[in-house]
Amino acid sequence: MNLELFISRRLQKTNLHNNFYSGSIIKICNIAITISVVVIIITISTGLGLKKTITQNLINTQSNIQITNLNKNNETKYISVNKKKLSQIKEIHGVKAIHPIILKSVILKKNNLIEGVILKGINQDYKKKFIEQNIVSGTYFVENKTNQILISYQQSKKLNLHPGDHCLLYFLSKNKNIQKRKFNIVGIYDLKNEEFNKNFCLVQQSELQKINKWKDNHFTKFEVEIDENNYGEKIAKEINKILEYNLIAQTLNEKFSKLFQWIKLFDKNIAFILIIMTLICILNMTNTLLILIVDRIKMIGTLKSIGFTNYSIIKIFLYNSMSIAIKSIIIGNLIALIICFIQMKTNLIVLDPKSYFINYLPMTIDIKWIIIINTITFILIQFSIIVPYFVINRLSPAKILKVE
Repeated sequence: MNLELFISRRLQKTNLHNNFYSGSIIKICNIAITISVVVIIITISTGLGLKKTITQNLINTQSNIQITNLNKNNETKYISVNKKKLSQIKEIHGVKAIHPIILKSVILKKNNLIEGVILKGINQDYKKKFIEQNIVSGTYFVENKTNQILISYQQSKKLNLHPGDHCLLYFLSKNKNIQKRKFNIVGIYDLKNEEFNKNFCLVQQSELQKINKWKDNHFTKFEVEIDENNYGEKIAKEINKILEYNLIAQTLNEKFSKLFQWIKLFDKNIAFILIIMTLICILNMTNTLLILIVDRIKMIGTLKSIGFTNYSIIKIFLYNSMSIAIKSIIIGNLIALIICFIQMKTNLIVLDPKSYFINYLPMTIDIKWIIIINTITFILIQFSIIVPYFVINRLSPAKILKVE
């Protein structure tokens, strides 16, 4: 039988936890560890949620890799990749699809309201399922119909446009002349990317080819979708080996390098909070154990006098520490998970889309990370036994038992 564990359990069943001093300290310690665990789990869930959501939103609206002209600022300059090279790119391991895209800056007008937007010309195969799932009003493009446009809910509110309405688009041609076209609003979307919603509209690719007077194989860029488990950098290098000298394949990390550098800052913020919360746990547990030692000073003297070693005595308080930590961690996990589930279902906490590209606080519950954090927190809390061990080591049973 583990004698130290037996004594520890007996102590927990006594009035030790209800003592005026030690009882209050134990409750404070429980609360401190519980709050720390809640903060840690919510911080991890928020950090993972932001990274995953922002990255996925970019992939949904821009794809993993983009093939563009080296002169990226000239949207009137088309690129062309022959069928042989496109077939070679499709054969690269990890490539799911290649989508030709045409971009065109226009002025969108309804009555006296105007808005500057970028038209994204797509074909029928371009992420059709994803776009259809995110249409909040109206429908997707109807086949064999011309002059159709999909706008975002933001543009719909600004210009008071609804499915079935007509709007005017003003294009600037190569010779600086302004062309006017009448388009029909067929649908309104919310692609969960505030920057895209604000700046882009979707039209059929053939419309922009007519306006630009481009051939069927002339595009602004190509978007390359890849499998989730493949590295974009490696595939981009393979694509660049196939492309002509005037074209370049870039990953989202390269194209939006500043954004991804900002996303990486989440890791530093998470690490900082983890360190602070863990230190709070350790300091609170150390203080609690010291109070318990003072409260049971007579017991320590008695145990030492009958032959208990310092190691055996400290194990009694270590078991107390484990009991407090386990209880607090479990409660902290329950509270944190409830908060996360509520936010995931309701999006009660909102964000500024101008700063975070999304209008709500995303959370991701990763069981693997929760297990790792709980394990590390529990282990580190046990380091709080170091200071009490040195205190017990210096206590003399003769001096303790003389004190009444």
